[in-house]
Amino acid sequence: LSYVVLKTKRLKLQEHYLGLIGSHTQANTDISITSRTVFLQGELWKAQTKEDIHIPKGNWVTVIEVRGLILIVQEKEKTT
Repeated sequence: LSYVVLKTKRLKLQEHYLGLIGSHTQANTDISITSRTVFLQGELWKAQTKEDIHIPKGNWVTVIEVRGLILIVQEKEKTT
């Protein structure tokens, strides 16, 4: 029974993390391929870029992937 409970909790966490994909937030620090931070849904997250690019602090980013507890982000496309 405890195995089923743990498995269910793990699946719910995975669903929560996958629900972050597509979310937009501002960078709390400069972000690059090395981890930095963003504030999303009331929590401070480690974030990094997928490629070797630099996103300045304050720029808007989009979550494109979740690796464990690290959000992979890219700079949000500007709309005109």
